[in-house]
Amino acid sequence: MDDETIIIALVAGNPDERMEAMEALWLKYKVPVTRFIRNQIQGMQRNPDITEAAHDIAATTFVAIQQMAELGKLVEVRSFQAFLYKIASNKLYDFCRRGMNNNECLFSSDEGLTEDE
Repeated sequence: MDDETIIIALVAGNPDERMEAMEALWLKYKVPVTRFIRNQIQGMQRNPDITEAAHDIAATTFVAIQQMAELGKLVEVRSFQAFLYKIASNKLYDFCRRGMNNNECLFSSDEGLTEDE
Protein backbone atom coordinates (compact mmCIF):
# COMPACT_ATOMS: atom_id res chain seq x y z
CA MET A 1 0.00 0.00 0.00
CA ASP A 2 1.46 3.39 -0.95
CA ASP A 3 1.49 6.38 1.41
CA GLU A 4 -1.30 8.23 -0.38
CA THR A 5 -3.65 5.24 -0.12
CA ILE A 6 -2.77 4.83 3.55
CA ILE A 7 -3.44 8.51 4.30
CA ILE A 8 -6.80 8.40 2.51
CA ALA A 9 -7.78 5.35 4.58
CA LEU A 10 -6.59 7.06 7.79
CA VAL A 11 -8.57 10.21 7.11
CA ALA A 12 -11.69 8.97 5.32
CA GLY A 13 -11.89 5.26 6.02
CA ASN A 14 -14.20 3.39 8.32
CA PRO A 15 -12.75 2.21 11.66
CA ASP A 16 -11.53 -1.10 10.20
CA GLU A 17 -9.84 0.65 7.28
CA ARG A 18 -8.20 3.13 9.65
CA MET A 19 -6.87 0.31 11.81
CA GLU A 20 -5.49 -1.49 8.75
CA ALA A 21 -3.92 1.76 7.52
CA MET A 22 -2.19 2.38 10.87
CA GLU A 23 -0.94 -1.19 10.85
CA ALA A 24 0.40 -0.70 7.32
CA LEU A 25 2.16 2.51 8.40
CA TRP A 26 3.65 0.78 11.42
CA LEU A 27 4.94 -2.13 9.36
CA LYS A 28 6.32 0.12 6.63
CA TYR A 29 7.99 2.75 8.79
CA LYS A 30 8.67 1.39 12.29
CA VAL A 31 12.18 0.14 11.48
CA PRO A 32 13.38 3.21 9.54
CA VAL A 33 11.84 5.66 12.05
CA THR A 34 13.32 3.78 15.01
CA ARG A 35 16.71 3.70 13.26
CA PHE A 36 16.46 7.44 12.54
CA ILE A 37 15.74 8.14 16.23
CA ARG A 38 18.57 5.85 17.41
CA ASN A 39 20.99 7.60 15.07
CA GLN A 40 20.02 10.95 16.57
CA ILE A 41 20.61 9.92 20.18
CA GLN A 42 24.14 9.95 21.55
CA GLY A 43 25.47 9.50 25.04
CA MET A 44 22.32 8.48 26.85
CA GLN A 45 24.13 8.69 30.18
CA ARG A 46 21.16 8.17 32.46
CA ASN A 47 19.31 5.78 30.18
CA PRO A 48 21.77 3.30 28.67
CA ASP A 49 19.08 1.41 26.75
CA ILE A 50 18.97 3.57 23.65
CA THR A 51 17.03 0.95 21.71
CA GLU A 52 14.19 0.92 24.23
CA ALA A 53 14.06 4.72 24.25
CA ALA A 54 14.02 4.79 20.44
CA HIS A 55 11.14 2.28 20.35
CA ASP A 56 9.18 4.36 22.87
CA ILE A 57 9.71 7.55 20.88
CA ALA A 58 8.75 5.79 17.64
CA ALA A 59 5.55 4.52 19.25
CA THR A 60 4.61 8.03 20.42
CA THR A 61 5.29 9.25 16.88
CA PHE A 62 2.75 6.83 15.43
CA VAL A 63 0.20 7.67 18.13
CA ALA A 64 0.58 11.35 17.19
CA ILE A 65 0.06 10.50 13.50
CA GLN A 66 -3.10 8.57 14.38
CA GLN A 67 -4.43 11.47 16.45
CA MET A 68 -3.71 13.93 13.64
CA ALA A 69 -5.52 11.67 11.18
CA GLU A 70 -8.56 11.53 13.45
CA LEU A 71 -8.59 15.34 13.54
CA GLY A 72 -8.25 15.57 9.74
CA LYS A 73 -4.83 17.22 9.92
CA LEU A 74 -3.19 14.90 7.38
CA VAL A 75 -5.28 16.06 4.43
CA GLU A 76 -2.83 18.76 3.33
CA VAL A 77 0.40 16.81 3.90
CA ARG A 78 2.40 16.82 0.66
CA SER A 79 5.16 14.39 1.59
CA PHE A 80 4.04 11.95 4.23
CA GLN A 81 7.52 10.53 4.76
CA ALA A 82 9.01 13.99 5.43
CA PHE A 83 6.08 14.79 7.72
CA LEU A 84 6.55 11.52 9.62
CA TYR A 85 10.26 12.18 10.20
CA LYS A 86 9.49 15.74 11.36
CA ILE A 87 7.02 14.36 13.93
CA ALA A 88 9.63 11.78 15.01
CA SER A 89 12.20 14.57 15.44
CA ASN A 90 9.76 16.60 17.50
CA LYS A 91 8.97 13.60 19.73
CA LEU A 92 12.69 12.97 20.18
CA TYR A 93 13.26 16.60 21.18
CA ASP A 94 10.33 16.37 23.63
CA PHE A 95 11.84 13.23 25.14
CA CYS A 96 15.26 14.85 25.48
CA ARG A 97 13.90 18.12 26.85
CA ARG A 98 12.33 16.16 29.71
CA GLY A 99 15.76 14.70 30.47
CA MET A 100 17.99 17.72 29.80
CA ASN A 101 18.44 18.45 33.50
CA ASN A 102 20.18 15.08 33.71
CA ASN A 103 22.15 15.52 30.46
CA GLU A 104 20.47 12.43 29.07
CA CYS A 105 20.51 13.41 25.40
CA LEU A 106 23.07 14.82 23.09
CA PHE A 107 22.11 15.16 19.45
CA SER A 108 24.06 14.03 16.46
CA SER A 109 24.16 16.06 13.28
CA ASP A 110 21.42 15.70 10.67
CA GLU A 111 24.04 16.04 7.95
CA GLY A 112 24.23 13.17 5.54
CA LEU A 113 20.85 11.65 6.44
CA THR A 114 18.76 10.38 3.60
CA GLU A 115 15.02 9.89 3.57
CA ASP A 116 15.56 6.16 4.14
CA GLU A 117 17.39 6.62 7.46
